Amino acid sequence: MTIYYFESNHRTVTDFYLNIIIEALRNVGFHVVPLPDFGLAHLWRLPKDSWFLTTGHKDILRLRVLGFGHFIHWFQGLPAEEDFMRTHSQWRKRAMNILDRASMRYSRFSFFVSSQQRDYLSSKFGIAPRHHFIMPCFNEVLHPQHFFTQGKYDHNTFCYVGSATDPWQCFDQMLAIYRNIERRHNHCHLKILTPDGTVAHKAAQRAQLEHYTIKCVPHEQVAQEIASCKFGFIIREDHVVNHVATPTKMSSYLASGVIPIFSEALLPFNELARQHSFLYTINYRNTADVIDQCLATTFQPQQVLESYRAIFDTYFGRKRYLTAITAALRSFLAQQ
Repeated sequence: MTIYYFESNHRTVTDFYLNIIIEALRNVGFHVVPLPDFGLAHLWRLPKDSWFLTTGHKDILRLRVLGFGHFIHWFQGLPAEEDFMRTHSQWRKRAMNILDRASMRYSRFSFFVSSQQRDYLSSKFGIAPRHHFIMPCFNEVLHPQHFFTQGKYDHNTFCYVGSATDPWQCFDQMLAIYRNIERRHNHCHLKILTPDGTVAHKAAQRAQLEHYTIKCVPHEQVAQEIASCKFGFIIREDHVVNHVATPTKMSSYLASGVIPIFSEALLPFNELARQHSFLYTINYRNTADVIDQCLATTFQPQQVLESYRAIFDTYFGRKRYLTAITAALRSFLAQQ
């Protein structure tokens, strides 16, 4: 049995996740074939009973129009809500809701990044997914050697990895938090890794930061770049987009022993913090107190490593998910 996916949908930050799904599909007997894009020249020649692994919010409805009906779909986030945060267009939001409803309705097997995302979409559209699997977004494996980088936990070096332009990333709010840290504590530094260098520089100047660096590096160099950092920011507003999200930067930070300071709006990570040590949640009321606590704490590399290793054995465990997804897909196919 053959299943197709679209190479044009692949991005560096999602390849890790998708490759786990693709490997599991091969484990259960699928012949996985990439298609360059949605060009009709590729699609007209395919039999209508073909299977597709889809990831874009437009994919399923477009393929349905062409007569296809067998889809395994990864719901990456909340496309309509995320787009509205950028554009504030009610028309676009309604149109995207039509696409998302079609994805929920016609997906035969669904991947969600959190139970919160599954429950929100199910409630929103009144459609409960019959066959599904939950796996958080992550794109790193553990780097134990980074935990023992010389001086790592002796210096108050903060980092931020990600976009400086996406509104849900709260880049300006993160800079304001760090600026307050600079004013209250000595010998701090912020390392920013972003593809939006010009925007980041202007924002840092507006925030009147004193000790910071900004770089743009390929994804494969991020882990080494943050190996010397002690803390990492993931700041989000109290919004449904964040309530269901599992940003990949959490796995990037933990993999290199960077202690995350993140907003409690990220509900899936709140649960993770309750189960493991050295993860710090903040809100608008307690930010200064939590960060003061972090800066006053002496962190032992081996203890941090043991805590984060447990997370990568379970919550971010590639082998664990591969085994579980393979079993779930095998059970699903047996019922078809």
